[in-house]
Amino acid sequence: MIELALVAATVYFVHRSWSVYKTGYDKVKGVAKKATYREQEALTQEELRKLKQLLNQ
Repeated sequence: MIELALVAATVYFVHRSWSVYKTGYDKVKGVAKKATYREQEALTQEELRKLKQLLNQ
């Protein structure tokens, strides 16, 4: 029974962390994580720049 509770807690926290990473928004706390969102935006811009460089070669 304890093992089941540990597995459930682990799945919950991994899922929550993944959703915060993907959306930049913590739905459980209801607080926008703007720094995380900005970091994701910066990564997206970096990926776009790399793709443009590859296409221009």
